[in-house]
Amino acid sequence: LKLQFLYFIGITMLRVALLSALVGLGAAQQPYSTYMTHFGHSIKNGQIKGGEVITVFEHTCVKAPCAVTQIHVPSIYPGSGQPWNWENGILTFTIDGEVLKLTLLELAMEGSDGAKGRNAADGSPWGISMFGKTAKSGAVYSTLRIPFQKTLKVTIEMAPEAQGNGVFWIIIRGVEAYRVTLGDIVLPASTRLRISKFGPQKVTPYQLINLANFTSSGALLTVVFSAESSDYTYLEACMRLVDPAGGVSFLSSGAEDYFLSASYFDEGMFKTENSGLTFFDGRGSVSAYKVHTRDFVPVQGGGSLVFRVGELTSGCGNMTSCPNVFCPKGEQVTLEEPKTNVKMSNNITYTTMVLYYEWDVDGDVETPLETLFLSVDNGYLTAKQAHAVSSKPEAVKTILDVCGKACFQQKDDKKSHLAALMLKDL
Repeated sequence: LKLQFLYFIGITMLRVALLSALVGLGAAQQPYSTYMTHFGHSIKNGQIKGGEVITVFEHTCVKAPCAVTQIHVPSIYPGSGQPWNWENGILTFTIDGEVLKLTLLELAMEGSDGAKGRNAADGSPWGISMFGKTAKSGAVYSTLRIPFQKTLKVTIEMAPEAQGNGVFWIIIRGVEAYRVTLGDIVLPASTRLRISKFGPQKVTPYQLINLANFTSSGALLTVVFSAESSDYTYLEACMRLVDPAGGVSFLSSGAEDYFLSASYFDEGMFKTENSGLTFFDGRGSVSAYKVHTRDFVPVQGGGSLVFRVGELTSGCGNMTSCPNVFCPKGEQVTLEEPKTNVKMSNNITYTTMVLYYEWDVDGDVETPLETLFLSVDNGYLTAKQAHAVSSKPEAVKTILDVCGKACFQQKDDKKSHLAALMLKDL
């Protein structure tokens, strides 16, 4: 009876304490583990020649998953008499055998016209927590998480048109045993970064542009959009998320609306944690970014992200028109002939880049209970005990609902220890 009473008191205290502690948590958190170790490197005054590819870092992941957590390229100085074109330098990431390439300008999510922003009215150095550019000569950085399971290799190149000798600086670092988070979501351990690029390419009025084709389940990370034209009428376009069956979800009521602005960006350049306008000439050209950390957009089993050049508007909306009403499922709406109130230029160029995460369709969005409770590192549960616990999901539900995953992996937390001891008795 005494043991039963203590167990009841323990679980009650655990509920109260943990519920109080968990209230108000707004961002994804993962528990610290002693398996988390730092890796990285930096190079000062690195020597490089035009056309040369220099390896700046390699790492073999010991405790997967691993992730790059910061990259900073202060600059790539060209040789004497060469054009000042640091922004066209190239970083290549070979991640578990797959290759991803980014120019230095793309690393800062500034788009094809972003470098010109340093000459615009408010083109001062800028940065948000995820990326930025803080010097006229470069200083582009990114804290976008780049996950990998086995191997990572990073190389650097000068701009393709560069000749002669140059000098570069770079800093890269990451963490082992580190799960990628997106806003308040901890992503599966099998998460991979994908990059899809379009253009620069001439486009025509009302053309649908596939910005990204998804091959598995995943989530949007960032969208970068640049356009050049003689006016802004192409910004009438709506952003569409298309599922594998062809169903359409509208992510915006216009292009500038998708980037959280309005009226053809009539207040000019801005940069926030959620979106920004990094170039704006007031005549028809823009560069903008959208970040989906606080605006989680999951993708289930594939599909595509589709943009447009201008827009037609009518009824419930589909691939040929943007909606002007809400249509409940099953309700029939009389459709008007799609309408547009603007006449677009025939000289429009789009350049886009979409970064997104993908994971295995049968991936571990929820960590298996056996892994969840396996805290040999902390001495709470042995592998055998963890396996026994994982076979009794109903028995652990009460504690799991209150405690969450992190509770069983906190080394010096008394509540965690209490919960683990309770599980051992199940």
